[in-house]
Amino acid sequence: MGSSSNRERKTVAVFSRISRRCLMIRIETIVLFLLEQQGRLASRIEKLGKQRAILAEQPDISAIAELREAYREVGLDLIKLLKFVDLNATGIRKILKKFDKRFSYRFTDYYVSSRSNHPYSQLQQVFKHVGVGAVVGALSRNLADLQERQGSYLSIYDQPASALK
Repeated sequence: MGSSSNRERKTVAVFSRISRRCLMIRIETIVLFLLEQQGRLASRIEKLGKQRAILAEQPDISAIAELREAYREVGLDLIKLLKFVDLNATGIRKILKKFDKRFSYRFTDYYVSSRSNHPYSQLQQVFKHVGVGAVVGALSRNLADLQERQGSYLSIYDQPASALK
């Protein structure tokens, strides 16, 4: 029983020295890319918000439709970013699973539990998409406002003839 416990401690020590640094670098790279892309999306949303404010004062149906399409493109880029993060999170889980299998020890549980609750943990951004909610909220709120305003500008003359039948 004592040798098993000693073996586990040695295995954890080996893992800690070699793999912890590699995983931390990989996770940090993912998080920094995620933050950079979130910043770009936020900047695009801010620019679109300024255009939306101008259109609120001077409504133009075609410009509103173009703006709505631009918001949709931001949303699609956000989905691509989330897919990228999910793919990388899966990769991290697979790396940990390989260590679990190779050393007959639950590295995944050890690593995630020791890192996820730390105040400076980057795992939360990878596994829980912390921070993305603000981008989603701004995008949703602006798009809903635009949709609401567009509805108030429409008249029966703006609708295609087929819609009136």
